[in-house]
Parts: sequence; C-alpha cells; structure tokens
Amino acid sequence: MNILRTSRPVKSISTALIALLVLVPLMVAPVAAQEVGGDPDDVTGDAGTDNFEGILNNMYDVVMTGLRYVGLIALAAGGVLYFTARKNSDRAENGMKIGIGGAALTLFYFGMNTVIGLLEYIAGGA
Repeated sequence: MNILRTSRPVKSISTALIALLVLVPLMVAPVAAQEVGGDPDDVTGDAGTDNFEGILNNMYDVVMTGLRYVGLIALAAGGVLYFTARKNSDRAENGMKIGIGGAALTLFYFGMNTVIGLLEYIAGGA
C-alpha cells in the first residue's frame, strides 16, 4: 500500500511551517528593534509609527529583510538538497525547484531595490 508514501509530504510541509514560524521572528528582529514611538511633534519622517510614512518605511524594511534572508536560505537549501540527492530523482527535482525559487526571490530583492531607488530619484531624492 502507498499509505506511508502519501503521508511523507505532510511531514515535510509541517516541518517547513515550523521552521518558518521559528525563523520569521529572527529575520524581522532587527526591523522590530528600531524606534517604535517617537515624539508626536516630530514630523521629520523617521522610522517611528507616529506617521504614515514611518509605517510604510517599517513595512518596506520588513519585506526587504524577509526577501533577502528567505531567498538566500532557500537558494542554499536547494543547492544542498540537489547536490546530496545521489540517485533519488525526486529529491534532486525538489532541490532544483527550491533553488530556483530562492534565486528568484534574491533577484526580486535586488530588482525591487533598484525600482525603489529609481522612484526616489524621480521624486526628488529622499
């Protein structure tokens, strides 16, 4: 019977979800440790949450940090999985898919930085 074979992906998905729940707080800790409150009379646009621009800056930092670390970790994990697959073609295929996804996230990170930089230049610098 293939009962054991169908239960394997469930274990790997649950392991991935647990790893994600553990790693996400570690990835966003530098962003969360930034200034939270700030002076309500201060309208300089710092990274506080007292104005809309500060909230957007915090969200941008969280997204960019997540893209950077998740992409690099997926790229490394995909490479390790692919090169340690030996004769298991399913494992090699999964490693290749994870590696390609990690490379795509890393490229998206650099592309998003470039687009945001161009928009800031067009808007008059920030």
